[in-house]
Amino acid sequence: MPTRPPVLRAAAVAAAFAAAAAAGVVPASAAGASPRPARDVDADVRFAGELARQGLWREAIARWERALADRPDDAKLLNNVAVAAEALGDFAKAREAYARAATISNDRKIRANFDLFLRAHPDPAASPAEGK
Repeated sequence: MPTRPPVLRAAAVAAAFAAAAAAGVVPASAAGASPRPARDVDADVRFAGELARQGLWREAIARWERALADRPDDAKLLNNVAVAAEALGDFAKAREAYARAATISNDRKIRANFDLFLRAHPDPAASPAEGK
């Protein structure tokens, strides 16, 4: 059986590798092809909502935070992160996310969530000192 010259073999291997990358079998960067299209942020957000409904707060917050990398001023995402952080007991993170969301948006639901949080978890730094 005749063999191909090395240059043709390399070209055939590169073409096969690129086809595999396009099919998602190997990473596009490994095949030397252009990077894959950006992930579907909306799909990540929807999936995070499903995770939250199942009580999988850590997984949900990770997805919402990843979405925030693409949409840093999305008040609804920040509100979702705040709710998840509160559910996980990370009140400092929840306070920060609620405050940022309320600053960005005038949405009544976001403001109501923040107000409820503040009533349930008053800022210890704002409390008057004991014994004065």
